[in-house]
Amino acid sequence: MNVSEELPTWNLDDLYSSPEDANLEADLAVAQNESDAFKKKYEGQLCKIFGSEIAVAITEYERI
Repeated sequence: MNVSEELPTWNLDDLYSSPEDANLEADLAVAQNESDAFKKKYEGQLCKIFGSEIAVAITEYERI
């Protein structure tokens, strides 16, 4: 079985008018920037933080 056949298909019609929708491009750019910032902030740091700081990191990750 082809791996792509196992992946889910998301219907984003409620959010975007088409794959070329400018809002989709903008949202993807925001997500990329936030992901890059998360990586810069936490890469190699998770073993150094505790408790509530880890909870903050997890919450931020889930939001992104």
